[in-house]
This record gives sequence, structure tokens and C-alpha cells, in this order.
Amino acid sequence: MSMLNVELLGSPRFSVDSQEVSFTRRRSIALVVYAICTERRVTREELADLFWPDRLSSRAMGSLRTVISEVKALFQGNFLHSDGDILSIDASHIRCDLLDFRKIVTHEMTLSDMREAAGLWKGGFLKGFHVAASSGFYDWQLQEGQHVFNTYKQLLMSLYTQEITQGDFDCALGHAQSCLALDNFDEESHRAVIYIHALRGERKLALEQ
Repeated sequence: MSMLNVELLGSPRFSVDSQEVSFTRRRSIALVVYAICTERRVTREELADLFWPDRLSSRAMGSLRTVISEVKALFQGNFLHSDGDILSIDASHIRCDLLDFRKIVTHEMTLSDMREAAGLWKGGFLKGFHVAASSGFYDWQLQEGQHVFNTYKQLLMSLYTQEITQGDFDCALGHAQSCLALDNFDEESHRAVIYIHALRGERKLALEQ
């Protein structure tokens, strides 16, 4: 069976065996994203409420059937499965950067693991993506995005702290600066950059920072 590759830690992208998949509807993208990220089976009613909260149930269900049909057609009947009112994603044939990120950060990490997880970040969860007139999905996306952001930021701070301890000042500086790119008012990361420049003997750069 083919493999679906999904990138969600930047602008969303989908490909099947290296062939990019282009969706006509944003809600089709959102449905696949939601089904993958929740890592559970979802009901048609749940999806209808998520994407069309202001429509009558019958109209929302009709719109949902159209979206599901597009997804199944694009995936040639693979990956997204329906059993009555229940929809599920076949995770065994999906590779997703967000799921890989979650898997790494929820276990005890080596320095190599931490660097691998940090390398998956491509600008933020669903960067630049939104679904109009869908407050339910917007709220979910915002909450999920904030959680991923906070996890990534904490990962960077742990990384540069450990790298300073091990004397790897080049990597530590890069990760501290990445942290500041997320939040330029983060005083702890500013202090880390100053400290790293001082350890490298870069007094002028430390003072400028």
C-alpha cells in the first residue's frame, strides 16, 4: 500500500509516494488534518459541528459528504475509512511530522532526539492556513498550535542549556537565537545568547545583545 506523507509543522502539504496531493477545498485539508491530529475515530456529527456550526444539520451533513468524497477520490479510497457514521485514518500508512514530533517529545530524549524534534519545525502548526466561517476548527487549530508552539519553545531552551553544558557553543547559540525568533521578549533566551557570546570570547557581541 502507498504511504501518505503529511507536513503540518509549517504550511500543510500532502504527498502520496512523493506525488503531491492538491485539494480543491480547504475543509478537505482540514478534515484530514483533524482526523490525523486527534489520533482517534471521529463521527460525522462531530465534523459537521466543527466545520459548519451555523448550518442546519441536514445541510452540514450534505456539505460533509461532498468533502469526504473529495478526500476519498484524491486518496483513491486509501487512508480515510468510513464505517457508518464513524471516520478513521489508517495511521499505519501515514508519515506525519507532527506525530513524529509528539512521539519524540513525550519520551525521555537524548540530545540527538531533541535535535531531531527541533528540526521538524517549519514555522508553526498549519502556518498560513485557515478555514473561513468555521469557528470550531479555528478554536481547535489555535489551541493545538499554541500547545505545539509552547512545546517547541521549551525544547529549544532545553537544547541550548544542555549544549552549553557540553561546550557545544555553536549549536547552543543557534538554538537560543531560534528561541528569540519565536519570542524576542524572552529574557531568559537573551541572557543565554549573552552568556554564549561571553563563553566564545565575543565581548562586543555580548554587549550588543
